[in-house]
Amino acid sequence: MDNFDPLVTHVQAICKNACWECAGALLRPHGEALGYMIRKGFPVQDVLAAAKNAGKELAKTGKISEQDMKTVSRELVPLNTFVEITNRGFKQALEKLTFPER
Repeated sequence: MDNFDPLVTHVQAICKNACWECAGALLRPHGEALGYMIRKGFPVQDVLAAAKNAGKELAKTGKISEQDMKTVSRELVPLNTFVEITNRGFKQALEKLTFPER
């Protein structure tokens, strides 16, 4: 989640300088895992429902609830597990590449 901090700070500053109210931020760390988990039937429907509800809230009230922001960004897998799986996938992809000889 802390990877989003500079972006969120930047958007909040833009809102402040333009005299706008920041509505909130839907942040989804390791989003590529979400698609996989949906396809494999993992219990992530709460994340999707919260994102949908956040859109409704934004349209009705101009803000997103803290609870929906928290649910959308909840941890799907521990960070170290995600990093291990991602690194393994990249390693396998790199091993399949062939490079021309120089």
